[in-house]
Amino acid sequence: MAESVGIIVGVLGIILGATLSYVFYKRELRILRLKWSVRTHNVIQGFERVWPELRLRYKGQNVENFSVSKIMVWSDGTETIKGSDVAASDPIRVQASPSTKLLEIELIQQNHQADRVHVNLQNGQNSAIISFDFLDRGHGFVIQVFHTGTTSSDVLLAGTVIGGGEPIPVTTVLRRHPAAIPALLGISLAIPASILLTALAADLAFTSEYPVWLFYALTVAIAVVVSLLGTLIGLSIVRLFAWIAKTNTRIPRGLESYADEIGIPKESLPEQSHLP
Repeated sequence: MAESVGIIVGVLGIILGATLSYVFYKRELRILRLKWSVRTHNVIQGFERVWPELRLRYKGQNVENFSVSKIMVWSDGTETIKGSDVAASDPIRVQASPSTKLLEIELIQQNHQADRVHVNLQNGQNSAIISFDFLDRGHGFVIQVFHTGTTSSDVLLAGTVIGGGEPIPVTTVLRRHPAAIPALLGISLAIPASILLTALAADLAFTSEYPVWLFYALTVAIAVVVSLLGTLIGLSIVRLFAWIAKTNTRIPRGLESYADEIGIPKESLPEQSHLP
């Protein structure tokens, strides 16, 4: 029995050592990564086909479709993204589809004011340039766009980060529960492991010359290791499915307005009028 315990402890030690080595290796990687997510609420679509005598205007411009999108952008790499890391020939920008016009765009939230994020709508109305001083890991911002598209595919984030490539689009889960699944998995592994190892320790205590407390201490230590490994496995599973589905499982702290219901201020709605 004692040999079995030694084998179990040895295997768990190897697994834990390999896991920690991988974690520290990942932390040392230099990664520049910009992610973004978009939500869209279509307010008006194709009304002229139903009411041909009706016209809608937004700040003097005739529009047939009117939608509001929220775009959340954040740094998810290990390295700070500086403004100078953005390619001058391909700046970070909100890009509209060929059939869509950007009517208005505004910055509604940023989680670190020192980032100094600015958004400027271009004269052609099909893009808006985004600039910032820097974005540390987890730093980001939320912008709101009024446009003539109908779905989220009508607006996207484009540009190039030198050494990081194009911004990565993800579908973001609105509720924050990053630790729930891994913690439950860790507990579910720790309970049966503790019961099994306690029974093993009790058996060894009656057949060995070593004190009973030593075996129970070993049982607790192994149970803790199993629990930690279960949590790491849970995190790996969550990350794997997130990568497969291109889903980020949490909203960066300080950008919660992205998850709020998209409200349309009354003064922002297009004006309606009948043709003379």
